[in-house]
Amino acid sequence: MLGRLLIRSGKRRTCVAVMAAAVVLLAGCSAKATNSSEKSGKGGVTQGVGVTDTSIRLGAISDLSGPFSAADSAIIKAEQVYFDKVNEGGGVCGRKIDVELADSGYDVQKATVAYSQQEPKVLAFAQIFGSAINASLNGRYRSDKVLLYPASQSGPTAQVEGVLQIGVTYDYEIINLLDYWLDKGVIKQGDTIAHIGLVGDLSNTAFAGSGHVAKQRGINVKTISVPATAVDMTAQVTNARAEGAAAILVSGTPKQVASVVAASQAAGFPVPVGIDTTGWENDLLAGSTGQAVQQRVYVGAPNADLSITDPTVQALMAAFKAADPKHADDFKQLSAFSAALAITTVLKQACDDGALTRDGLLEARKKLSSIDFHGMVPKLDLSKGGVPTTQSYVMRPDPSAPGMLKSVDGGAFAGPDAATYKPSFTVS
Repeated sequence: MLGRLLIRSGKRRTCVAVMAAAVVLLAGCSAKATNSSEKSGKGGVTQGVGVTDTSIRLGAISDLSGPFSAADSAIIKAEQVYFDKVNEGGGVCGRKIDVELADSGYDVQKATVAYSQQEPKVLAFAQIFGSAINASLNGRYRSDKVLLYPASQSGPTAQVEGVLQIGVTYDYEIINLLDYWLDKGVIKQGDTIAHIGLVGDLSNTAFAGSGHVAKQRGINVKTISVPATAVDMTAQVTNARAEGAAAILVSGTPKQVASVVAASQAAGFPVPVGIDTTGWENDLLAGSTGQAVQQRVYVGAPNADLSITDPTVQALMAAFKAADPKHADDFKQLSAFSAALAITTVLKQACDDGALTRDGLLEARKKLSSIDFHGMVPKLDLSKGGVPTTQSYVMRPDPSAPGMLKSVDGGAFAGPDAATYKPSFTVS
């Protein structure tokens, strides 16, 4: 069964409809938005699918019940908080933003069904979470000419025309993290690094990053692929130890990160553990492995930590805390705010251009070479598509810091190997 939740931003009006989706997979069967659905609306603006004189409907497909549910629940709530603020100020183009939310549970089939149900009636997507989900839908994004935030850092997805990539992809996160390690002497030339990654676009992207540094800097990388459902990493840690690994990289779920730390600690193998943003949640600092996580883990991230003092960001964080106290310290809210800000900016530009249509949004984003993200992410050029920056952050767990993570060395940077890296992903 697949639940569909419609959230009216600002008024918090919720209606739930439950639909059976176990028998028919609707891949490729969505009704396409065509010019015949466009008409002139309020203010003389051409209105496309999902747009009326009073509202702009966006879709969202999130992991609210699967392996990344803790993180994605915070991300979609943070986006909703931002859109609430926009609606309180009158919306965009005199229209309120509505977000229709579906839970994929990080299941490709459920996500495909949800996309087929939402695509014919939304202007754009506020979020479609997960590398595996996006990999299955990349072709449809192109044919549907839809603007979206992928809530993922997959290299292939970032190449799709309508994708708003907020920050680096996993490959650059790993490159910059390894460059930081090399610069600080955490690892050295000739060392072996074990890199554990989820099967699919997540690991393909992350492995490309570690492989590039291996070639450039004379380290050895041993890749180990695991499914998202795998939890016990004892065998993978044993393999890493047998390879003589000086450190372990994990491009996986928070539970997999916890297992790597616990298994290596129990085996007397306390090597540094580097993870990209998908593997972090604050609960890693709780329980028996909390101290080991604090001492051994390094986090690569596309957005800043929560120490930002910008008043706009502080107001958003306060609103998020009021709306979702459970996740108030989740640093990923900054990427979500940034994504919602970028989507809102595209909508405003499309309104100014007189075309709240899918084509209008794709044209509007080409004008966004500079957006003020208030320090939440590095400077991004979203006008050209692809990866908008090579800079990322390296953070260390710190229970006393806002968000329980603290950026090292003053914030965003691009390591020397980021400059020589040329992504070569193809979109199926």
